[in-house]
Amino acid sequence: VEERGTNFSGGQKQRMSIARGIVSNPRILIFDDSTSALDAKSERLVQEALNKDLRGTTTIIIAQKISSVVHADKILVLDQRQLIGQGRHADLVASNAVYREIYETQKGKEE
Repeated sequence: VEERGTNFSGGQKQRMSIARGIVSNPRILIFDDSTSALDAKSERLVQEALNKDLRGTTTIIIAQKISSVVHADKILVLDQRQLIGQGRHADLVASNAVYREIYETQKGKEE
């Protein structure tokens, strides 16, 4: 490991940042596209760990990948800076055309 982790990959840097956030035991934690450099398997493992380790922590996840928010209690859908939908994943797939289109476009890539 080089000084300041300069030889880490993007995914390794993201995992280190996530770990630092969890270890600090915050009341509120914000992830801004924090799993974008992870492959689907690594992202799934991180999501499982977050669900287990962050109980009682308010977690805000800003993401372009549906897989990052599929288990969220509430998802806000923005389009052109406007709030166009909110709810749980299944409800949004059924009722929000923009969310459904993004989901359909991404679901084959995540597997």
